[in-house]
Amino acid sequence: MFELQPKTDSPALCRLADGYEVKGEAGTYFLLESAREIPAPEPHDNPKHRIDLTRTVFLDIESTGLRPSRPLFLVGLLFCRDGQLMLRQYLARHPREEGPLLRDLARELAAQQVLITYNGKRFDMPYIEERMACHGVAFKWANFHIDLLWHARARYRGVLPDCRLVTLEENILSEKRQDDVPGARIPQVYNSFVKKQEPALMRGILKHNALDLISLYKLLPVLHGE
Repeated sequence: MFELQPKTDSPALCRLADGYEVKGEAGTYFLLESAREIPAPEPHDNPKHRIDLTRTVFLDIESTGLRPSRPLFLVGLLFCRDGQLMLRQYLARHPREEGPLLRDLARELAAQQVLITYNGKRFDMPYIEERMACHGVAFKWANFHIDLLWHARARYRGVLPDCRLVTLEENILSEKRQDDVPGARIPQVYNSFVKKQEPALMRGILKHNALDLISLYKLLPVLHGE
């Protein structure tokens, strides 16, 4: 899945075999893309809950801290297109790649109509917007935003032990993650990756981010269907 590019930089930046380096005027970052066929969620009977998934993006970020004074390094997007789920992961292999990544992310998000996150109203989007501001990127999400954490709390607070995403996966989707990187360890693992540029260190983080997004997709008709 991973290989190293020739050491033309310091430190050398890894290449992932299922992705490619994006080069722009402001610098580089790495982009991973994959697709899988999956049945679309059943449409909701109540018209006010119907969502056009062709104009919707699911979003989840990974950062080096809980405050936006710290860089983010991975933004995962999930789209539904032509009967497939399209996963796109924007990866900063080094903090200096954050700016170019965020510039392209702003253009991508500007083309979307509906955003779906888990705690994204309080964490992901404020974090992204403040990091963009640090890099001189003017962006603020102004379209429809569904934060599924709010729906989970309204429906399952007092019913489940908590409303963490992994708790809903286990109790609502009957899915248990195997060999997952705990969210609290992700900054430490990424910092090791930046220093060592060992691609294997990123595998667990990329998988963790992808699983978060797939779970949002699966939970959407459950949490937003009433």
